[in-house]
Amino acid sequence: MVLVLGASNINAIQWDTYYSPEKRFSVDCIIPDSLTDLNITDTQNKTKIKSQYTITSVTISPDSKNMDLDEKAIFVQKGLQKEGYDMIETTHPVVIDDTIGYSFIADADITISQFMYVQHNDKIYQIQISATPEFFMTFTNYIDDIVNSIKFF
Repeated sequence: MVLVLGASNINAIQWDTYYSPEKRFSVDCIIPDSLTDLNITDTQNKTKIKSQYTITSVTISPDSKNMDLDEKAIFVQKGLQKEGYDMIETTHPVVIDDTIGYSFIADADITISQFMYVQHNDKIYQIQISATPEFFMTFTNYIDDIVNSIKFF
């Protein structure tokens, strides 16, 4: 795990780039006012980056070669609807680092999350970017920047 300070792409908000050489991806994250408020949990199959503004979770699983990511995204979306989530955007194609996957946006009582599913390097990347309650109202202004910052290598 490598965290690079100062990878700025939005004025007035401090950004860092999180690199995971083991999992072969990177993502920009909005850092909190104090680095002590930045919590990174990195296990074998999951990375979770939490600040006072956003929570980014990346779960990696082997690609079964028969996995239809569109069907997986729709299945998860329907499960969240049963749990009371509202769908802001239904499942649609998304391009992440020149790789086509599927995405949808769900809204719970105090949070909004974008869910994405992408195949790369014979693995399935399940990416969830959520706003914390403190950042909820401005989240949509930055979600595209976070998604566009995701790189695979």
